[in-house]
Amino acid sequence: MVRIFIIFHDCGHASFFKSKRANLVVGTLTGFVTLTPYHHWRWQHAVHHGTSGDLDRRGAGDIWTLTVQEYLQSTRWKRVAYRIVRQPLVLFAIAPLYMFIVHHRFLRHTLRHVSVSRCG
Repeated sequence: MVRIFIIFHDCGHASFFKSKRANLVVGTLTGFVTLTPYHHWRWQHAVHHGTSGDLDRRGAGDIWTLTVQEYLQSTRWKRVAYRIVRQPLVLFAIAPLYMFIVHHRFLRHTLRHVSVSRCG
């Protein structure tokens, strides 16, 4: 599945094939196999690349990140939640399962629509 997702990812960047159409077709098919909606993921991933590392535009495909000041100003329960979410078992096992099995299928995406052209 990981290898198929790598192909899916590269199709999303239009870098697996020279042909845009081939990337689209294979990306869509591998999206079915990996249980990931190709068109939405491709858009959200482009936004992620345009905003990653920008603390003022967090949220698109990022791991929950707080600055030291934000962490210190958080409630005790938010700090506990933050530390739990950043545990390796959660980051590398539970979160991916949640994203692929639940989030992509059942939850409405609340990310505000940001133009990809504004992200670079």
